Amino acid sequence: VNRTVKSTGALTKVVNLMARGEVPPTEAPFLCGARLHAAVKKDGGLRPIAVGNLLRRLTSKLVASTLAHRAAAYLAPHQLGVGVRGGCEAILHTTRQVLEENPDLSLLQGDLVNAFNLADRDTTFREVEEVFPECLSLVLTSYQQPSLLQFGSTTIPSEQGYHQGDPIASLLFCLLLHPVVK
Repeated sequence: VNRTVKSTGALTKVVNLMARGEVPPTEAPFLCGARLHAAVKKDGGLRPIAVGNLLRRLTSKLVASTLAHRAAAYLAPHQLGVGVRGGCEAILHTTRQVLEENPDLSLLQGDLVNAFNLADRDTTFREVEEVFPECLSLVLTSYQQPSLLQFGSTTIPSEQGYHQGDPIASLLFCLLLHPVVK
């Protein structure tokens, strides 16, 4: 029991340190880096999935969960991708019902190609600072400087966008798109 209490306390200190953005700049590229895995898309293309450091993922997940209800309220009614359980399914069912009830309507579906990887970080930082300043330190630690992505034996600097697989990345992307969507 004593080891459990000590290790839980130590883990809590590290997570809180990371959430406050107190990771030394020399360590951030490694701690906020990730191993890349290539997932095959339906069209045969590849989607890079970043599996980041466990401590960074844990910290991002805890911060994102803490903000989920406020994020859902802020993004509503235009976006249901963050903080709304079953949000994507709700959009699908609602769209299907509206189209069935109104056969004269048409649906235009768009896809932002490579959106997470091409997102502008500086604009994201400004949105986060304005809407959720309490997580800005973590976001800056994660994305202000290039982090190191490992793909096999190759190291790739991540200088743009967010890592698919980062638990806070969906919130960042929704914040970036929100002014346009509104």
